Amino acid sequence: MSDDSINVDELMAKIREEVAKRRVYESQPEPMPNHAVTSLPPFSSNWAQLTAMLSQIDQDVDVGTKNLPMVRFSRSYRWLARLFGRVVLYMGEVITKPQRRFNRSVLDALRVTTEGLRRFEQGLSERDRRIALLEQSLMEWGSRIASLEASLNQGLSDRDHRLDGLEQSLKERDNRISGLEASLNQGLSDRDHRLDGLEQSLKERDNRISGLEASLNQGLFDRDHRLDGLEKNIAYLKNSLILQDRRVSILLDEARKRLPGPFNQKQLQVIVNESAHLLDSLYVSFEDEFRGTREEIKGRLRVHLPLLESAKAGKEKRPILDLGCGRGEWLELLQEVGLLARGVDFNSILVEQCRERGLEVIESEMMTFLRKLPEASLGAVTGFHIIEHLSFEILIKLLDETVRVLKPGGIAIFETPNPNNILVGSCNFYLDPTHKKPLPSSMMKFIAEARSLCRVEIMNLHPFPESYRLSGSDLAERMNEYFYGPQDYALIGWKA
Repeated sequence: MSDDSINVDELMAKIREEVAKRRVYESQPEPMPNHAVTSLPPFSSNWAQLTAMLSQIDQDVDVGTKNLPMVRFSRSYRWLARLFGRVVLYMGEVITKPQRRFNRSVLDALRVTTEGLRRFEQGLSERDRRIALLEQSLMEWGSRIASLEASLNQGLSDRDHRLDGLEQSLKERDNRISGLEASLNQGLSDRDHRLDGLEQSLKERDNRISGLEASLNQGLFDRDHRLDGLEKNIAYLKNSLILQDRRVSILLDEARKRLPGPFNQKQLQVIVNESAHLLDSLYVSFEDEFRGTREEIKGRLRVHLPLLESAKAGKEKRPILDLGCGRGEWLELLQEVGLLARGVDFNSILVEQCRERGLEVIESEMMTFLRKLPEASLGAVTGFHIIEHLSFEILIKLLDETVRVLKPGGIAIFETPNPNNILVGSCNFYLDPTHKKPLPSSMMKFIAEARSLCRVEIMNLHPFPESYRLSGSDLAERMNEYFYGPQDYALIGWKA
């Protein structure tokens, strides 16, 4: 290589220095808005000089591979010199080939770097131009914003003046409203006083009306009570008249039969039998007073319907017989559910009332009627509040006849007051003067089993309402058991 060739290391150092300067500039923070932004400094290198230097380097890359002209030498010397030069050049080419390859690579790299830097500088120039345009736009926007701020400040000032005026108007309105409120409160106070007076007058009137209503209700209650008493008396008198007519008719018939002779034994027995019905109308009135309504009694008796169903009673071949059917509530209930049943009672008035309701009832003394029935002819025998009217001997005979007339699998149901309830055993039982004596359930269970009834059980019924019951201690529970427990029980037995 010749002595006047370009120093590549020096050139590369210069390029690195320029690139470092550019990086330092780009790393500086951008200017704040609303301030002028200084454009990037121009690249300090001269592109024409760099291009000439690269061309010179391109020419000097192959130095040492060509013969230099030798015009100063003679022809023979020139020939020898060329020959020697060729040998030297050939040897130099072999020796400097890697260096020339490296020089060519460095030259190509310098050209690419130079071209990139040129394009980079062009991009920076374009960016500087666009930044200048943005600065111009920002300055215009700043002017517009300043104008808008001035307009806004003027508008806010005008609005503040208007708000001050509105506040003054509101204060005046508040003062007027305060005056109106004071007047309204005064008016309301006066009205409240008047209303208080009216309320007091209304209370006094209500008290007077309440007194009148109480007096009226008491008068109506007394009237209703008197009417009930009159209706019962009328019913009693009506039943008594019917019974007296029946007796008079019987006596007249018997008197006509014996005329002109005296009464015979049969006629005297008819008269004696009729004397047993002297209290029929009184007992009917008694039942109407203390027994309860028909619907209440039917509701209580529904508990026994499943027992009849399990005994298959109420069919044509297993009819039901109700002893002492009374007013016929049980027979009416059986008729409603489609079961075949009939009753027997000794009270002629009750028998007539049952027949008027379409019920099959026989007027007879029940033991007499039972003895006439064939054996194993009934599916069920029932008696509600009957056995407490019987003496102990008749009670035993009743149980024996019941077992006799029942079919196998038939059922007997007898309901009676429960003396385990102290109120019933000590008081309520004796409301009916025809009751003989209370029958404890354990005693009746024993007697029923002793007279051949099977699977005998006691069903406790009709406790006092919950309103009667006490609470709060074991003593209260014991009191409830003894005083407010079941008022009745049913004796239930089956025929084997």
